[in-house]
Amino acid sequence: GAADWRSTLEVRAKLVDFAIESGLEGVASTLPVPFAKTAHETVPVRIERRVDDAARDSIRVTWGKTMTASIARRREGQELVVESAAVGLGEEEMPVTAGPGIWLKGTLPALDVDRWRAFLANGPMAGAGSIGLASVELKVETLDLFSRRFNEVRVSARQTDQWRMRVSARELGGEIGWQPQDKGRVVARLKRLALPPPTEPAAEPSNTPRAQADRYPALDVVVDDFSYKDRSLGRLTLSAIPEGRHWRIQHLGLRKGGATLTARRQDRLRPRQDGG
Repeated sequence: GAADWRSTLEVRAKLVDFAIESGLEGVASTLPVPFAKTAHETVPVRIERRVDDAARDSIRVTWGKTMTASIARRREGQELVVESAAVGLGEEEMPVTAGPGIWLKGTLPALDVDRWRAFLANGPMAGAGSIGLASVELKVETLDLFSRRFNEVRVSARQTDQWRMRVSARELGGEIGWQPQDKGRVVARLKRLALPPPTEPAAEPSNTPRAQADRYPALDVVVDDFSYKDRSLGRLTLSAIPEGRHWRIQHLGLRKGGATLTARRQDRLRPRQDGG
């Protein structure tokens, strides 16, 4: 679509700053929530570039009341590359960056991680060079992950030698690590997990990419108090790797009191793809 816009230019000692503003009325966005919009909706957007010197500039982006971001770039040869970015979501102010990478802080009513994974993996940004996340401080009222919904989620994460995060929600609490090698591995050590039932897939545009099962990470999970459908099942240990359209269990153990259930290298976990 097309939208009206206005711009301003400022020239300072041969350095040019500019700002562009638009309500984006007439333009539809198929980005996942909270950046999706119809062509009839109005979202005030402002993009402002300020040149610090010949080697550096900064870009500030505002998307309605949903996001404010400040991006610092430096020149490498003929190109400007992103050095760091501070992103504030919802009513939160932008965090202070303390090094390279993306520093994210925010509060959102809802976040569908599955759709963001699909967009980043298969959408127009797939394969694009970019800096990684450095820090996340996030509060989400409803978060969808692996087709299951978690409520009142709080995440605090930092990038060191690997991703380490503390997470709490109505359904779970504990620590989760991310190891990026190969297809990735999730290492979770949780004090409790009440596994939610699968959610029904919401209607989505036909051109929205879907995550593929073979992009799912390996799992290394230990839960001290695991429950499902309001039934306590005791201590859970799980190790699984993606295989085709399934996860192949390497080890599954449940222990409660004197009873123990163990399965090895024979069962499959099917990642939910279509609501079935």
